[in-house]
Amino acid sequence: MRYFDETKQMRGDARCVVAKRFMDANPPSPYTFRPFSLSAIHRGPDYRYDINLSRIFPDAPLNSVCYLWAQYRRSDGTPKEAVLIPRGPAELFVNGKSVLTASVQAERFSTPLSVTLPFKKGTNNIVLCFEKTVAGFGGSFGTWLGKLDYYFLRPKKDEEGFLVSMPLSGRIDDTSPMALQVLPWVREGNGGKTDDVFGRLYPEAAEGMCAVALVRYDAKEQEILHCKGVGRVMVDGSVVDGPLSVGKGRHQILLVSQRSGVRWGFSVRGKGTFSNALLSHQCGLTYCYAGLFPDPDTALRNVRIDDVFETVDGLSFWKLDREHTWVRIYNDNPLFGHWNYPLGVTLYGLCQTERAYRKENPAFASRIHAYLNAHLFASISTYRYALWDKAHFGGATSVHHLMTSLDSLDDCGSFCSTLLEIAKDHELPPYGDLVKAVADHILRRQARCEDGTFYRKDQMHAFHNGTMWADDLYMSVPFLIRYAAYSHDSSAMDDAARQFVGFRKRLYMPEKQLFSHVYDFTRSLATGIPWGRGNGWVLFSLTELLAVLPKTHPLRSDLLDLFNSLAEGVLRVQDANGVWHQVLDMPSSYEEASCTAMFVASFCRGVRNGWFAGDEAVYLRAAERGAQALSRRFIDASGHVYGVCRGSEFSCSPDYYARRLLPRLDDTHGIGIVLIALDEKEKTEER
Repeated sequence: MRYFDETKQMRGDARCVVAKRFMDANPPSPYTFRPFSLSAIHRGPDYRYDINLSRIFPDAPLNSVCYLWAQYRRSDGTPKEAVLIPRGPAELFVNGKSVLTASVQAERFSTPLSVTLPFKKGTNNIVLCFEKTVAGFGGSFGTWLGKLDYYFLRPKKDEEGFLVSMPLSGRIDDTSPMALQVLPWVREGNGGKTDDVFGRLYPEAAEGMCAVALVRYDAKEQEILHCKGVGRVMVDGSVVDGPLSVGKGRHQILLVSQRSGVRWGFSVRGKGTFSNALLSHQCGLTYCYAGLFPDPDTALRNVRIDDVFETVDGLSFWKLDREHTWVRIYNDNPLFGHWNYPLGVTLYGLCQTERAYRKENPAFASRIHAYLNAHLFASISTYRYALWDKAHFGGATSVHHLMTSLDSLDDCGSFCSTLLEIAKDHELPPYGDLVKAVADHILRRQARCEDGTFYRKDQMHAFHNGTMWADDLYMSVPFLIRYAAYSHDSSAMDDAARQFVGFRKRLYMPEKQLFSHVYDFTRSLATGIPWGRGNGWVLFSLTELLAVLPKTHPLRSDLLDLFNSLAEGVLRVQDANGVWHQVLDMPSSYEEASCTAMFVASFCRGVRNGWFAGDEAVYLRAAERGAQALSRRFIDASGHVYGVCRGSEFSCSPDYYARRLLPRLDDTHGIGIVLIALDEKEKTEER
């Protein structure tokens, strides 16, 4: 089995080409700001849209129907899984075709109905139709799995949510965009004039209190702006005293107004164009507003463009002159600036690649350095905003959705481990709050067995509850060992070492010298499936620990025995091509890149550190063959990485892994560990 023709295989420096392709495909890109109305239909804590039409239309006639219309933009044609929970008759349309009709059983019991949304590349139209009955009106719709951060946008508006029709007497036959446009959609006002705007937004403000307006101004030439009701002005980050003079070009302007009297606002005139400094022109709202502040100097000192700021009422963010409407931050980038566990591995791989190239190719190393700084800066700097967003809007966040709904090791351990690794030689913004939150979860709140071993419980993804996954050794141990150094707390290192004892007791299969993927406590059994990447997580995480575990640690001898035993079992199932397979003892399953890379990296580390009790030359040859296979069978000449198993659930059947859990191209579960494997092989050759 080959993923690509031999003529397309990698022949150059695979590390450089893979790293460059990833950065080129996912360049540093800013976050998106959008209007967000608390009065509109929005996602709740379960990350689904609560569509309570009985609240919106309490007097709607029985058996009337409402349509909701939203759009979803795709950079490819990959479908999305979703769930509809009806409170009455409901039907779902995607791009004009009906894809789901609620059964009477689902109506009665509000049964969650799973559906695959057949999206195409570009803009997709999602239409929901609900009928009012005595039993209910509306439902819940959205992600099939908690914490997936996809959201829908209102048509013709860069704003989250749905257009909602007025109640209709009957259904329509056509749900195409042309037909939908003529429906009687509920309209929202765009606010009033600026001359009393602060009076509307902050009606309880005391005399002398200050508020701020933010606007973008495009000047046609050197201009003097004429302002009324404004006490202090900041242009492009600098306070301006005297006449407000701006040069030709685009400027960001902050206007501070102080309450004096009943009416409270401002007016600004100029020859150029005023537009919203944060939002797209589609929103129709020119100014963003912030308040309240005790005085003008405090206002200018505290306000931040892309972060929450301290006001007299605590932390706040930008408001808009529309009822219950705020500015909200979204990350529309596919990968850049996100925080999740496969990206944690990817950035770890880039970090190791940067270090490898500092002498050989300093310009390329500098590029990786800047990329890592940009990604980590975005992830770190939005954390405080995301916590405020979660608390203020009471639902799903659109940045840092995992850290704000933290309930698993997947959410935090891998990425924060990489953050601590990158922080060793990068200048990053203050990240202590993130590390503290992750440490608190892993050390104090993560579910454990009686012997202290991690397992999964009380998660939003209920399928995982009552299970222990081999994966979680990587989701915990690398962080714990780095946190031990960061906090000077050796107990975190001890905790990391003990995890292998507990996982081995429940998941290790001595007859195969391999690990089962999952232990299911509800059925008191291990699945018995030696999934490739699951075993890769175990062996690679063990090398992370052994590299820093003191030689005098009481568990070191046992952990070295485990390393040798598992390595022997892994070596036994390497195939003639030098690769490992999706199910390790099932040669008919597909060749899998991420586990091959993990085993190559682990064997190289074992050889270089002298951990093998037997003939290390056997493992060195296996690593060499595996590294050659990575370049020849998994990485093409353009730096694309093939054969990476996607994120998994689990099963007791090997067929699930071999035939349903299929490989993907350029999946972040594989890119970083491939880079690490190639780096470890290079270090081993140079020893």
